[in-house]
Amino acid sequence: METDDAPATGTEKKKKPVTILAAIAAFIIIAGAAAGFFLTRGKAPPPAESASQKHPVKEEISEAGTKNTKGFFEIKHPADQSLMVHIPAGEFIMGSDKYSAEKPVQKIALSDYYIDKYPVTNLQFQKYVNTSGYVTDAEKKGTGLVRIGRRWKKVGGASWKLPDGVTGIDGKENHPVSQVSYNDARSYCKWAQKELPTEAMWEKAARGPDGNEFPWGNGDPMEDSANHDSYVGSTTPVTAYEKGRSFYGLQDAAGNVYQWCQDWYGTGQRADTNPSGPETGKEHVIKGGSFIEGMESLRSANRDRYEPNYSSFLFGFRCACDFPVPGL
Repeated sequence: METDDAPATGTEKKKKPVTILAAIAAFIIIAGAAAGFFLTRGKAPPPAESASQKHPVKEEISEAGTKNTKGFFEIKHPADQSLMVHIPAGEFIMGSDKYSAEKPVQKIALSDYYIDKYPVTNLQFQKYVNTSGYVTDAEKKGTGLVRIGRRWKKVGGASWKLPDGVTGIDGKENHPVSQVSYNDARSYCKWAQKELPTEAMWEKAARGPDGNEFPWGNGDPMEDSANHDSYVGSTTPVTAYEKGRSFYGLQDAAGNVYQWCQDWYGTGQRADTNPSGPETGKEHVIKGGSFIEGMESLRSANRDRYEPNYSSFLFGFRCACDFPVPGL
């Protein structure tokens, strides 16, 4: 993005249902599992499971959900009522040779996990704020980044309640929340007993195991597959673009709003198993493109980075977790 006020970015362009009681019992059993999830990922490759080795709790959770149209289990997370898609353990193709920041193309193995089917919505974020009293970075600073014409400006009063500094979110409850920083996104996910996905988790869920260029495959985006290229000019409901669903059934993994990832930004060779980015850094990865970006930014391998307290009317997020956990 070119901006008068914003720092330069590094874009390289560039089984059946079980009873409610059984489901609740499964949630109680696994209540402590989520806390260590992101601390333990990456320590061992995902094992191949035989029928006798399958995790009984995982199996019961899967049974408690339903399969989506792509054939993958979905569950409703009890903390924030978000639909989450189960991404099975296994390898996928990450990266691309198109731009240096996306290299190398690499086969990555991930343990299984759940990821939000949709970006977090205004309604979900509002419930979080009302419950916790949380104040976003944009509200603390009194400004948020907005594009006006062909230029980017820091606009006074812009926040998740007024993403462009003028227009509110009434009637947009099912639109993705925006004007949220990495800090804001991570705070919400922790409140919901989840975490931001790593870049590898986000990319696998978006492009599938075989390295599709876009969530829907390798064909160029169309007006009915993603909210992009200023066709609409603003955010749209997270359920609007069913033709843009990913291999696993995620929606809005391209366009509408960029999405924060857990990783610090880095380049080069990644760990082969459960990579989580550099240990330290100054900027966090964002993925997915937005409602104003063209085709290049919508590619699943595309990546950008921003500082943790940076917010824009194009920035949103979704959460991930190992196991669903009980509600608050």
